[in-house]
Amino acid sequence: MSDGQPEQIRRYRRSTASYVRGSSPSSSGSTTSSTAPYSLETASVRIDVDGTTFELAGPDLPTDGQQTNFCVRPTALTRGVETNRLSVALETCEFRGEHVRAYGRWNGNAVVLQLEAVPEGEAVAVGFESADAHMVTSE
Repeated sequence: MSDGQPEQIRRYRRSTASYVRGSSPSSSGSTTSSTAPYSLETASVRIDVDGTTFELAGPDLPTDGQQTNFCVRPTALTRGVETNRLSVALETCEFRGEHVRAYGRWNGNAVVLQLEAVPEGEAVAVGFESADAHMVTSE
């Protein structure tokens, strides 16, 4: 802004927020079991993705047998979590000051990690809490 007038306006065809733009790893799979009745404290569902089962929790969970998509923010995929584990084959890492952004693949799916240090080796094992997964609906 200069004297209350815009000097430059940018238009984006796609969102510039990394969570929306696609930096969050996403997967799709079939629901294999769910708990009912649903309440925020007890609702959970197991989703099978290419032979790996993930347990997710939260509102608006799919029902048994339903195909669904979910994603997890890069900051929620951490080495210290023992649930919902996956081994990510690393492709490249970027140092970003306070953290390292690591790009890799799990079962052919692109995965983005935000780690505190550069991972050693060709793969890194990470996990996420059930409540950190977000259901993605297509309209």
